[in-house]
Formats: sequence, C-alpha cells, structure tokens
Amino acid sequence: MSASRHVLGNPPTQHAPDRIVIELHIDPENVAKSTGFSVPLYGSDGGRLWREGRDRAGAIDVAAIEIDRSALPRRRCFAPSRLQT
Repeated sequence: MSASRHVLGNPPTQHAPDRIVIELHIDPENVAKSTGFSVPLYGSDGGRLWREGRDRAGAIDVAAIEIDRSALPRRRCFAPSRLQT
C-alpha cells in the first residue's frame, strides 16, 4: 500500500499516528458494504514498518507499507481477478 508520507508522520505538525486504517469494499454488487482494516506503522521494537520514498534531492512525500495478504478479508470487491489490464 502506498500513501502520502505526511499521512504516516509529519514532525513539523507533531502528527504521529501508530497505525493507519484503510477501508476495503467487500461486495462487488454493493460498494456500500465495506470493512475497516488496521495496519500498524511501527513494530514491537519501535522501528517503523513503512518505507519513505526518496529521489536524488532527498525525501519525497510518498511512503509504502507491506500488507500481509492473509490478513486481508477473503472477499474483496477489487480482487486482482476483477481488475482489467
């Protein structure tokens, strides 16, 4: 999953959540049905679990965090099999 880095932490504003919650649509016939999914941002050792994007000039406002597929709900509206390429 990727997000704007400032959503995961922004020292100038003292924004420092310990997790991010995403909403997953779970019914292809009714997109109003969804479930929340909580993703921790820091491990038990206090180290951050997300990676910050960088380019030649330094940090950019992009971050990524790995999500374990087995932790996701089995039924998802936008499963890979439903996406067109």
